[in-house]
Amino acid sequence: MSEDALIARARGLPDGSHEVLAPAVGWWEQAPEKGAELQEGERAGLLRVLGRPRAVLLPPGLRGRVAGEAPRLRSEPVEYGQILFRLEPLAAESGGVAARATHADAAQGRLLRSSQAGRFWRRPDPGAPDFIAEGEIAETGRTLGLLEVMKTFQPLRYRAEGGLPARARLLRWRVADGAEVAEGDALAEFEPA
Repeated sequence: MSEDALIARARGLPDGSHEVLAPAVGWWEQAPEKGAELQEGERAGLLRVLGRPRAVLLPPGLRGRVAGEAPRLRSEPVEYGQILFRLEPLAAESGGVAARATHADAAQGRLLRSSQAGRFWRRPDPGAPDFIAEGEIAETGRTLGLLEVMKTFQPLRYRAEGGLPARARLLRWRVADGAEVAEGDALAEFEPA
């Protein structure tokens, strides 16, 4: 990734489509047209962050056709994680977007990554066991840990996105309880259950 580019985030939906999310706060410009086909690593628009133009690239393993209309304004403000547009799977894929991500991650399992920088806690308090132990099954909605940002604790819940299946077994933790993490750091590794 060049220093003038940002990788978008994506959230998988039950119908096989994906919401492409803003990777930072800024002014969203040059949104892709409805019907445009986009591939992983391809430019999907422009985000001005503190006045600096940054290309927004599609994340690895994601491809599809842009659904919905482009924004009405030439430039509009967006928040971190705000939906920029939706990608539908290509007709021949029938959910192939997730299959591509799964194939790419198969060698070392699927990784759960941190959505932002902070301190990651695997248990609710010092004397308690982990929210989930290695070998246990995670399903959508299960709390896996807490992300502490500026003394605010937010639960990190398991979601089937970014190559993660709807039901998975925790293979191993990649970070210790109370570890400092950066946005995008691998927190845990899963396998389909």
